[in-house]
Amino acid sequence: MPVKLTEYQRKLLRDLDESLAKGGDKHSPTAKSWTDRMKDLFK
Repeated sequence: MPVKLTEYQRKLLRDLDESLAKGGDKHSPTAKSWTDRMKDLFK
């Protein structure tokens, strides 16, 4: 992670963080896909 960021770069990172948070688990590498959840339902 870069240490010395400009104010513009900090704003971009905050905006990215907000957009990922709004997306919920779909951006998480550990999140299960819809098909994985359906497979689990029938186990």
